[in-house]
Amino acid sequence: MMMTIAAEDRVAIQHLDTPFISDLDLHEAVTEAIGRLNIVREAGVNLQVTVQEGVVTLEGVVLTRIMRRAVLTTAATVPGVQKVIDRLYTDADIEVAVSQALAADPATRTAQPAIAVASHLGEVVLSGRLDHSEAARAAPAVAASVPGVRRVVNRLTT
Repeated sequence: MMMTIAAEDRVAIQHLDTPFISDLDLHEAVTEAIGRLNIVREAGVNLQVTVQEGVVTLEGVVLTRIMRRAVLTTAATVPGVQKVIDRLYTDADIEVAVSQALAADPATRTAQPAIAVASHLGEVVLSGRLDHSEAARAAPAVAASVPGVRRVVNRLTT
């Protein structure tokens, strides 16, 4: 029996009736299955797979939501997987989250419309010309605090 959980729970798929496989074997099987996906292999995406008591946790940044869905579905269909926990982020989601964080932070709020945000595999580039040097100094730290951001490149000028 398979049960799909709401996306808000970040638990992608849970299997209730599957055979027991050791965590080490399961880690290897899931990693190999994901590595066989052309969409992942060709993009050079680096994902972290951890397994504890049959529960697979996937972490990292993927390029698109389609890639995310493919990775989650592939992991969930490996025999022995009890549940898949989704800690994957897409670049589009990261860009939106960084922009929202910049808009919410008091030090960057007024400058945020002038700050362009781009992400590639979690590497965020901030660019734009700002009137306030305080905002230019604060923006990288605000961006770095967003989940999924691996590195921030500051190209802001004043």
